[in-house]
Amino acid sequence: MINPLPKPRLLCAALLLAALAGCRPAPPPVMESTVANHAVRVEVGAAVDNQLPQVAGAAIALMTETLSDLDATRAGSDLHKLNRVASSVRLQVARETFRLIDLAHHYGALTGGAFDMTAAPLEEVWGLGAGGVTPEEEPADTLLEGIRAGVGHDHVQISDQGAVAFTAPNTKIGFRLLAPAYALDLAVLDLRRRGFSSVSVQLGGVRRVLGMRSPAEAWSADLPHPYTVGDTIGQVSLGDSKSALAVVRLYERTMRFGERTYGHILDPRSGRPAEGTVLAAVLAPSATMAQALAQALLVLGVEGAPEVLRDFPKCEALIMPDQRPEAIWATPGFAARLVARPPLASRVSVLEVPVLSPVEPAEEPAPAPDS
Repeated sequence: MINPLPKPRLLCAALLLAALAGCRPAPPPVMESTVANHAVRVEVGAAVDNQLPQVAGAAIALMTETLSDLDATRAGSDLHKLNRVASSVRLQVARETFRLIDLAHHYGALTGGAFDMTAAPLEEVWGLGAGGVTPEEEPADTLLEGIRAGVGHDHVQISDQGAVAFTAPNTKIGFRLLAPAYALDLAVLDLRRRGFSSVSVQLGGVRRVLGMRSPAEAWSADLPHPYTVGDTIGQVSLGDSKSALAVVRLYERTMRFGERTYGHILDPRSGRPAEGTVLAAVLAPSATMAQALAQALLVLGVEGAPEVLRDFPKCEALIMPDQRPEAIWATPGFAARLVARPPLASRVSVLEVPVLSPVEPAEEPAPAPDS
């Protein structure tokens, strides 16, 4: 017969375990799922961990509905209708669809076409559309040039009454990467209206937070390494004013033609895959803004970034050129929030951005889902 542990020793053991547990803050409750093939991660602060099922359920339901509404391949969706008839008639669309088109039109203008919602036909020919298959050969320059005749935000006419029309016969719009960001924005704003706080929601490569992780700690996010799966370049604090983070990695999805390997981001201005930059991360007031700007910065690279960032004064950015050893360029605000792991911490350079003149137009005339 085994003698039971004396009660005083049981009490000491329990106290020791409790003390050890108290040394480490408990991780926030997490729920993981998928929405339209995008990974979803919902976290709540420990003080409101009993709200996780309600938070996750509400967020996932709204993101699922929004992505279905913005699916250009789904017959009956507004985007599907626009891509069929908007070159010949002006079409009225749902409020949220119109709002996203209006924002994307604005971001296309601000980025000089480095981000462009009308690049959808180019993505299709490269096999990057929904269910697309990489072609056996690179698309010919003549084919790309013909498609590019319909590419450009100026080919999309937007009326104040919520109607949209195209001015070129081969113009099409799509939101392969922007739709998840917009769905995330709508979901988080819905959670805020419901009174939830201390929430972090991630959908694919975009993340947005409400409040702080705890009264003394802001939410933070790992930044994935552009080359090594499962590795990170460090961690960034999301704070409470720059509440959304978008990370775009060039080689997250690849296309290979002979000896050439390309990433999944196209330069709408040339119709060809972007090259020279492997990662762009943006902190912004909304996930939609962060995603559009991150795509543009991946196309523009370090040299072209400052002039565009000048027109996004509410944003902070990090850019990594396609080179070894790795180099990191970050705006002062992003660098202040970044904890890069060694040896990358010694390779962070400041990306200076020109100051926007007070007499120039405001950065965001269109209503953005950030309030």
